[in-house]
Amino acid sequence: MMKRILPLLLAAAAAAPALAQSVPFDMSPERRPADIRVLPLGLPVPQAPDAAATVVPEPPEPARLHLVPPAETLLSGEIALRRWSLYLNADSPHDAELHLGYQNSVMVAPEASRLRVSINGMAVAETAIQSPDRVSDFVVAIPDGVLRHGRNDIVLEASQRHRTDCTVDSTYALRTEIDPARTYLAFSDSDGPRLAHVEDIRGLPMDARGQARVAVAAPGLGEDATADNLVALAERIGLLAEMPQLSFTTSREIGEDFATAELAVAIGTADELATLGIDLPDEVGYLPVSRFVDDPVLGPILVVGGPTPQAVERALADWASIMHPRGGATETWPGTDIPLLASGGSIDFAAVGLRTEQFSGRRYAREFDVAVPADFYAQSYGEAKIMLDAAFARDVRPGSRIDVYVNDQITTTLPIMETGGGVLRQLPIRVGLREMRPGPNRIRLEAIMVTDADETCVAGTTASETPRFGLFSSSRLVMPRFARIAQRPDLSAFAAAAAPYGGAGGPVPLALDIRSPETVAASMTVASRLAAAAGKVIPLEVVAPETDLATRSALFVAPAARLAPAVLSQAGIAAPSESGWTADEAATVASVPGNVDALEEWRASLENSPVRRRLRDLGETLQENFDLSLAALRLTPGKIEPYAPSEADTLLVAQASNPAGNGTWTVITAPNAAALGEGAAGVSEVRSWGALAGRLTIYSAVGGTMASLPALGVDLVPTQPWTIANVRLIAANWMSAHALAYSLLLAIACVLLGVVTLALLSLLGRRS
Repeated sequence: MMKRILPLLLAAAAAAPALAQSVPFDMSPERRPADIRVLPLGLPVPQAPDAAATVVPEPPEPARLHLVPPAETLLSGEIALRRWSLYLNADSPHDAELHLGYQNSVMVAPEASRLRVSINGMAVAETAIQSPDRVSDFVVAIPDGVLRHGRNDIVLEASQRHRTDCTVDSTYALRTEIDPARTYLAFSDSDGPRLAHVEDIRGLPMDARGQARVAVAAPGLGEDATADNLVALAERIGLLAEMPQLSFTTSREIGEDFATAELAVAIGTADELATLGIDLPDEVGYLPVSRFVDDPVLGPILVVGGPTPQAVERALADWASIMHPRGGATETWPGTDIPLLASGGSIDFAAVGLRTEQFSGRRYAREFDVAVPADFYAQSYGEAKIMLDAAFARDVRPGSRIDVYVNDQITTTLPIMETGGGVLRQLPIRVGLREMRPGPNRIRLEAIMVTDADETCVAGTTASETPRFGLFSSSRLVMPRFARIAQRPDLSAFAAAAAPYGGAGGPVPLALDIRSPETVAASMTVASRLAAAAGKVIPLEVVAPETDLATRSALFVAPAARLAPAVLSQAGIAAPSESGWTADEAATVASVPGNVDALEEWRASLENSPVRRRLRDLGETLQENFDLSLAALRLTPGKIEPYAPSEADTLLVAQASNPAGNGTWTVITAPNAAALGEGAAGVSEVRSWGALAGRLTIYSAVGGTMASLPALGVDLVPTQPWTIANVRLIAANWMSAHALAYSLLLAIACVLLGVVTLALLSLLGRRS
């Protein structure tokens, strides 16, 4: 018995080490007996589930509100500041993160350069500027209580210093570029702010390009009543949203653009809206309705409807309760209130956003905006004054200076000749009004402060915190009384305040082809921008392009082929047959480069003829040496040659008197309907719109370039009651703009004075 058991015991002893080696040493806590699962013999051991077969839903993307349009992305110089505003509706979540994408030039010293963000006056973020080789993302959670319902003011400020160079010229290499696509507010709620009420349109979001697109479905498109309601809708949206760029698309049904647009609208009668296949408010069949409905696929859709077209019109009229016309200030994107100087006066720097501050760099630069009315008439003689309160350090050398720019054009240079520092109290700096234009004007103050330390530029000089210059908020801009009378044509006044249509007492005809969805959409885009410029709804009345409007002020928005030759001729535009435009919708600028090149060669050869070249040189000499133009030396206005657009021109905006001479025609035209829509969207961008000037402005979608032709033969149109003071100012500006006429009048006055004196002496004098 023992002989049989002994081999089994020896075999078990031999197998024990192998079994021990198969289980690694375990330091984990000992499991309870209940944790041990015993499998029956003969059953397969269950395998772990395949990881690829398990689908874990990804968390939804947080909602984003982009903050910066492409036109406002550059922070340049040693100090730079940008302001924007963001409107949040009452239902918006207030827990958000600020995402800021930026890239700086390699010359920016990271140890001495900072980027700061504040919201509603509270600092929320600060970081070193240190991303020269790529776009960096800076993310910070916004503290509770900072964001609020309504308008939120966002300020982005950069302080930059050069790595090695201490010269003033080196400060122009200090640049930080904000990436609009990567700069936004991200909300933890994937839905984010939603459009639930009509007034929420104030918080209409924009995309990464700074655009807000409105997709409109109007089954009644092509009907007169529908066209009137569409234009009225666009005006109200433009007045509420005040976006940097707002564009519209129209269709008779819900199209693909509904899913991507920032705002989707369905407008029409109840019967028309029923064809769209969306949920409608029950009362739309018997009451005027303006309300958002939530579509499970498309999201919020603004429904504007009623039982009849007249009810739809009343639904739009009900928006008046949430729209407030502007009074003494003009508000333009990015949402800053710009004071309006209606006729002279003064304003402190503190009132335009400039605070008291000290500056330790070499080139101090701050800017602010003021607005003048559409009938401003003082460009040729007027002077404003900046009453400057400032100080400069004792080490600032003579040769330093203070420069003043108006709309990016230098107007005044004040040299600093003192040594040992100084305090400037209400120092008057004359600012010419030649560069002023109706509407908002940007004034920039630059102080160039140079010291001996800049010559040696030892290590650490660029980062010195010792103040060199101080500006005090008690400084003032003093604007003299100026003449007020409208000019015709004047596209700058049209852009600034929708003049003369913004002050029209009755309906303003808007001539367009209501059968073309692209033309209707372009007209809506223009109407929205006009309402924002005027600060109120303009009573636009849609009429056919063939309507006789010879005795009325009117707007024309249509392709050139749809406008009467008399309309184009009156506006100073050549007929399509005499230009490089084609009505072919498929034609593009790049499709016929040979024609464009040939046309430009002919134009260049004519412009460079010997006679024209000598006249151009003479004009440049007079302008540089005597501040005179050839136009000032004319007794009569020059002949207006019709402008023949080239194929590179996407859109023309022209203005002229109507044939009767008692009104204004403004013509917005393009080679075809597609180009009209594209051009209207481009021109409506806030910077492009502000560049409208003269009698005709040309917009090219290639690069977004604009050029203007000056007005010739300007008519003066009274806008104010006649007073001796205003007439005197009008005469002063007119004579300053017409030097030759002024000289002749002065000579005639001298001759008359001599004749009268001779006559008096012959009657009263004593003969010798």
